[in-house]
Amino acid sequence: MKRPSDRTILCIVALLCVVLIILGDMAGKFGWFGFGEIPQTSPSMIYLSSEETSIRESSQQDVAKININTATAEQLETLPVVGTTLAKRFVEYRQQHGTFRQVEDLLLVSGIGDATLEKISPYITCQ
Repeated sequence: MKRPSDRTILCIVALLCVVLIILGDMAGKFGWFGFGEIPQTSPSMIYLSSEETSIRESSQQDVAKININTATAEQLETLPVVGTTLAKRFVEYRQQHGTFRQVEDLLLVSGIGDATLEKISPYITCQ
């Protein structure tokens, strides 16, 4: 008996792979093997009801804001994008120049730019 060529074997393997992919897709769509239809969703396809949206907004508002005039370096480190170095700079600036009059005064601290201020401003207050 003649041995099949490498090319023939490669074609058979490729054909088997295609068949397995099609069967796997069909199994998901038609509920074969007890899986049921597999939903195809992406983050852009997920919609929140108005009730879910209001719950999310109220939970974001309920989070206690950090007072930048009284917070310790450790408390400031809990803010997004604020690490040890930046938290120490906040405290040092406050010790040298006094309290911040408004949240935007953080732009005077070395290492704080508009982008960083925008990321942390929902979590801070200046009282």
